[in-house]
Amino acid sequence: MIIALSGPSGIGKGYIKEALMETYPEIQEIVWYTTRELRPSEIGKSNRAHVSEAEFDSMAESGELTLIQTHFGHRYAVKKNDLLDSTGVFLTELQPNNIEGAKAINPNIILIGLITDDIGLLRERLTDRRKTESAEEIATRIASAEKEIEVIRNCEDYDDYIVISRENEPLVREIALGIFANYYEGR
Repeated sequence: MIIALSGPSGIGKGYIKEALMETYPEIQEIVWYTTRELRPSEIGKSNRAHVSEAEFDSMAESGELTLIQTHFGHRYAVKKNDLLDSTGVFLTELQPNNIEGAKAINPNIILIGLITDDIGLLRERLTDRRKTESAEEIATRIASAEKEIEVIRNCEDYDDYIVISRENEPLVREIALGIFANYYEGR
């Protein structure tokens, strides 16, 4: 079983993944390969692997990588074999523009959309909490987030949603665990 969290930068995909993996230690993460240097919070974790442009090109040319994208000036991709059905429970993140490609590889991926009606909340998270992007990068991410939220709202492939607001922000962990339990225990 593969469960994918999908939402814009700053929405809390990493936070929710950590909560799920803490509660269900048997979950494995699908590795995303990137040409972007890893953030301090990503170093030592298994969900990102930094590769050089040459390594990325070689893996892409061999057909090993899929869902290849450039996002905020850096390249990302996942190994195609990692998206195929297998035993175990796997967790990953998918950008809204990757949903169609991921579902073509594995129509059984369970998609959980993370959205908000409060763009100011995203701005605060990117500016005050993560503190890894410049003001220009944050502006670009916010503009992208507005489009991605609209895509998620209008896509029929999502199995569930979490609408994050200032009011329910303290409860997001419990909401996510409840949604995950429905799929996990029903498999």
